[in-house]
Amino acid sequence: MTYEEMCVMLLKCENFSMARYGDGEFACLLGDSGKNCDGAEYFTDLAEALRTVLRSKPTYYLGMQPLAQNRMGGRINKWLSDEGIDVDWFNADIIHDASIAGKLGELIQALHDRKVICVMPQHLKPFADRLKAPHIVVPDHIAWKFYRTSYTDLIEQIAYTGKDTVVLYCAGLATEVMIHHVWNDYGDTVTQIDLGSVLEPYVTGLPTRRYHKQIIDRIREQA
Repeated sequence: MTYEEMCVMLLKCENFSMARYGDGEFACLLGDSGKNCDGAEYFTDLAEALRTVLRSKPTYYLGMQPLAQNRMGGRINKWLSDEGIDVDWFNADIIHDASIAGKLGELIQALHDRKVICVMPQHLKPFADRLKAPHIVVPDHIAWKFYRTSYTDLIEQIAYTGKDTVVLYCAGLATEVMIHHVWNDYGDTVTQIDLGSVLEPYVTGLPTRRYHKQIIDRIREQA
């Protein structure tokens, strides 16, 4: 899966699901304590849910963040090997790299004629409004603790919006579990994309990642 391939599939209404595993997801499922860079806690039940997802050997697209390999590649590879999990991982940073290169507009254009649902915090509502998309609000940092409510709201919205809906996620560590459950329920009748933190600099103007600063600077220069 490349960024260009993803955009083409969206334009052709070819449904797919893609989940992204970064250092936070792997730290959590490997049993580390603490929080990720966004302040999302590594809850033990979330860790087990993430392990269960990968143990099921899903057939949708799975992305691994290069940073995760750089920071804990040995531990990740050992766990995957011990569990008998052999995944053809794509680069989980494809959307973020496109954003750095000034190409995020290609994704927005590819979504133009698609039915979209946004699963993201309240502060990202302007993005949902721009797409005229229903917005399933998830809490910052503790989205996992409201998982059941959020998932119920999402599947009700999918049922209403119908076949070929595109679900866009910015729901932190809960995203991968939600994508998996929607996949189990709907398969390739819908598309699911984990956007991670890519929208933050465009909507809030605040850098939650180091690479966001150059994007914010570019936006200001173009204003």
